[in-house]
Order: sequence, then C-alpha cells, then structure tokens
Amino acid sequence: MKDYKYLVANGCSFVQGSGLHEPLPNWPVKNVEGRFSDVLSKKLNCQEINIAAGGSGNDKIVRTTFEWVEQNKEKLDTLIILGLSHWARKEIWVNEKNMYDKFKLVQKDFYYNEFVKKHLNYEQEMINLKRNLTMLDAYIKQVNPTVDLLIFGSFEIDNLVLDSFNSFKFNSEDVSWSRFITNNRMKTSCSHPNKEAHKLFSEQLYDYLED
Repeated sequence: MKDYKYLVANGCSFVQGSGLHEPLPNWPVKNVEGRFSDVLSKKLNCQEINIAAGGSGNDKIVRTTFEWVEQNKEKLDTLIILGLSHWARKEIWVNEKNMYDKFKLVQKDFYYNEFVKKHLNYEQEMINLKRNLTMLDAYIKQVNPTVDLLIFGSFEIDNLVLDSFNSFKFNSEDVSWSRFITNNRMKTSCSHPNKEAHKLFSEQLYDYLED
C-alpha cells in the first residue's frame, strides 16, 4: 500500500460526520471523532483534512476540491476521497453574499418537484458529473502527480461515473452508502451514518486500498 501523508475527504454531511455527536453546521468542521476519514487516517498514519460540508451537491464538491488542490500544491502523497452527493443538489452564486450558496428548494415540495421536472435530468447530470470529475482528475495529475483520487457514492451514482475512475463500489443491493446504512440499520436519529457505519466503512476503504 502507498504511504500517504494526507487524507483529504470531501462530500456532504455523510462525509462531514454529521450526527455522530451533534448536528453540524453547513461548513467544514475539524476534528470530528469517529468519522470514517478520522478512523482511516489513523489506520494510514497520515493527517486528516476533511473539507466536507452539509448539503453539498456534486458541483460544490468538485469545485471545493479543485480549490483545495490549487491552494495546496506542495502537499505531496495525498489521498483525496470524494463522497458524491445527491444528483439534484445544486449551488448558485449569490451577489449579495459574494459567494456560492445552496440553491434552496425544499425537497419533495411543489416547487422542488416542478424545478426538477423542468430543468434537471438524471442522465444528463451523470454525464456532467463525469465530465467535471475527468477535468478535476486531469488537473490533479498535472499539478501534483503524487495525489490519488478515490470516489464513492454517498447517494446513488450511475456506473457511467463510478466505472470511469478509481472508485469504491457498494454491492448491487446497497448501491450507495445511504442505502447501505438503511439496509443494515446503521443510521443515527437524524438519518446519517452512525459510528459503527463510519468504522466499518473505514475498514472497507482500507481493504480496498490494500488491494
């Protein structure tokens, strides 16, 4: 197995570790004990850097990962793990805040359903995600060839994407980490992976990296 100095994890609240101890804010939080990146970094004897934020969609995950790589070109021998999020989560630039923010539509309400029906398409979102990850992976290899990228689906992600990259895949019944914790009753009271789920997932990732 390769010796890593840093483990960078990015994704939504599943990767952030929300619900392990208390609900977390929608921005990166350091030192959340027991989340999979914390457990795995100790197994790998490297530094954990978790930049996941609650509610993040895949556009934000790719964007903030790109920004991290751009700002940390000196960090050699880094493993980046991305937990890909729900395909319909989006972000939008807000001039008043001078920043990106979640495109706030309440899931399953009338406006959300109408927006998804008119403007979002799962297959096209997967094509777009594959394209964005291809450019991210190429950029990473260009600026720092010692950095490795590994992806998995926190929510269901099409094999069009997963088979195109170094990816950890759940079995056909579980499909995603979300489905896995549901099928195996490893959810917290707020429907996030519990401590046992994070520990088990860190072991699965470690075994994958060993192979």
